[in-house]
This record gives sequence, C-alpha cells and structure tokens, in this order.
Amino acid sequence: MRKYRTQTEIKIEILSYVSRDDATVSDISRAVGVPYNRTEEYIKQLEEKNLLKKIAEKDYIITGEGYQFLNEYKKIQRLLDLYGLSSKKKD
Repeated sequence: MRKYRTQTEIKIEILSYVSRDDATVSDISRAVGVPYNRTEEYIKQLEEKNLLKKIAEKDYIITGEGYQFLNEYKKIQRLLDLYGLSSKKKD
C-alpha cells in the first residue's frame, strides 16, 4: 500500500516516468498507481503548463520545459533533504 501523496508528488512521478520514454495514459496510470481518469486530469494539467505533450492518439512525451522543471524540482528536493526540511518521513 502506498503512502498518501500530494498532487504535486504524483505529477512529479508522472513527469519522471514519461522522461524515460513516451507513454500512454494507461502506462502512466499503472506506473504511478493512480486511477485512469485521475491520471488523465493530471496529464491535462501538465499539458496546459507545457510540461507534457501529446504526440499520438494517447502517447505523451515530456517537453524541454518539463525536463527543466523536473531538474529544478530535484535540486530543491535535495536542498530540503540536506537541511532536514523535507516533508518526507523516514521509515
């Protein structure tokens, strides 16, 4: 069972997954463990921000802006972890 994740965390997981290869909504939904219809909503939000792009009927890729956003997010997360300010709980 997965722990509770914020919408932001789920969207980051989506970007991370799609950054490895193009993917369908079904692929993404299974990978991040979110129902199909909610995954579609998150993908739409990421498309509106130009972080994901539809390349075929249901295939998506991460954009250049998406890569940049993901890299910046990871930098901030590392800083938060370094200073013990991360909201992630240690198991």
